[in-house]
Amino acid sequence: MKQTPTALLLEAKLGEPLADFVTRHRDDERSWDYIARKLRDLTDVTFSDEALRKWFVNDSTERAA
Repeated sequence: MKQTPTALLLEAKLGEPLADFVTRHRDDERSWDYIARKLRDLTDVTFSDEALRKWFVNDSTERAA
């Protein structure tokens, strides 16, 4: 996961690692849009579901290479 200022802010407001939150919801077959909405509701931080997806999809692709 990219450690962007927004991602760090989300983690600080969540009180847990963002990767854990996202992984838990993805394992539960939640969409990127759902996870982004849930994070916005919990943290009041505005960002897009596309940004969230890119942080994590690009991360898994890099690890697989």
